Amino acid sequence: MIPLEKIIDNRLKAPKSFFEWCESLIPMYEWSNKEQTITSNRKNCNIIKKRLMKTSRLTFKESPKLCVIYLVTKKRIEIQSYYVYSEYIDGIQYIDIQLLNLERLQDNQHIAIGRTWSGWQLGCTRLHDGISVYANAHIYQNDYFTKIQTISELKYLTLQKNIYITDWKRLYKFRDKIEFLQKINCSLANDIIYPPVYGGIDMRIVTKKWLKENKSKLKNQKIDFNAFELQHKLQKQGVKVVSGIEKLMSYTDLKDVPPELKLVRFQNWLIKNNKPFTYYKDYLKMLEELDIISRYERVLMPKNLELAHDELVEQINRRNAERRRLHEEWLAKDKAEKEKIISNGFKKRLTNDKKLEKQIENYLFKLPQTADELQKEGETLHHCVANYVEKHATGKTTIILVRDINEPNKPLYTLEINTKRKQKIQFYGKYNQTPSDHANQILESYLQAI
Repeated sequence: MIPLEKIIDNRLKAPKSFFEWCESLIPMYEWSNKEQTITSNRKNCNIIKKRLMKTSRLTFKESPKLCVIYLVTKKRIEIQSYYVYSEYIDGIQYIDIQLLNLERLQDNQHIAIGRTWSGWQLGCTRLHDGISVYANAHIYQNDYFTKIQTISELKYLTLQKNIYITDWKRLYKFRDKIEFLQKINCSLANDIIYPPVYGGIDMRIVTKKWLKENKSKLKNQKIDFNAFELQHKLQKQGVKVVSGIEKLMSYTDLKDVPPELKLVRFQNWLIKNNKPFTYYKDYLKMLEELDIISRYERVLMPKNLELAHDELVEQINRRNAERRRLHEEWLAKDKAEKEKIISNGFKKRLTNDKKLEKQIENYLFKLPQTADELQKEGETLHHCVANYVEKHATGKTTIILVRDINEPNKPLYTLEINTKRKQKIQFYGKYNQTPSDHANQILESYLQAI
């Protein structure tokens, strides 16, 4: 592989007139008032005049423009794109023009090279993120199309001028096949040059061998590729082609027809039901989803496809609704069971751990009676003790509510202890504030007492 820098250095030279044209696309600002005028020394460009004021912004950068030039020789076509950069410093304009991308069509190869912050890379670079490489590009009119049609490797093709920049790569790659089809006056040539939005040509099929084998069928014909290939594949299997089937299915759909079905009967049935094959594939998918496995023709080809399709939709909807109901029922049952376990856990702890409830001086240390009480503790003191409901109920930790003896129902401090070691884990007040020194002294007395 030739180094990218060498390919860039050996590119065709763009004329001076191109760079002058690039500059002419950039307007020039001129600021003036009664005392002075600030402008740049430029000619042959659009001048935008502005009033010079104290608040005038004279230093800024403009969004770069993208300029493209085609350069054509007998053996090479190059598409060079340049970004034209404009910047103002104290009202004086500075313009820079740099090569951004180079696409070269030569020796049966397409090479694309783009500029990055660290150098050159394979593949084109976008001037602006999120848009295509040549979006809003300005194309230099140097009669390049005439040169492509008269001296380049594409000179034997009949082309129209509305070829987009990114299409030349495809035309160059398939030029021999396009030329072959144009010589025998086959409409498939235009489908390669101007691919339709839907139902394009699979160029993996259209090989030189395929073209030679089908030359007599293609000559002087206006052909739909899908219809042609569908007919070709059916005839290859010795199957009669039913007129109109090409409007409902493509040649790629043949592989998805259930092998139990006879293709002639299937074509007539699909045409009678007047539904596209994609609709039928949806029907087959629903059969599979409902675990309906059948080789019977009456199931695989119901008399009324739309009615059978809608019945399957209803079955799936009913099944899904039942699944949702059972799931919600399970969740509700699971939640009720969990709440029962937690409620019993709180009651059990009130009985078994009664010794943890103490009064020391004016402080009351008590166990939470219910999960709701613990949740309200967290809401009142604005901390996360509600997350410990399940742990307290199952004995994985112990939560003690600390109250002022004069206000036994008003949350004051919340304590988490390790009951085995009789040690404090956490002791916090409102908004996780550290309790007073006196409260901590009382806590030490409490821990000794239990």
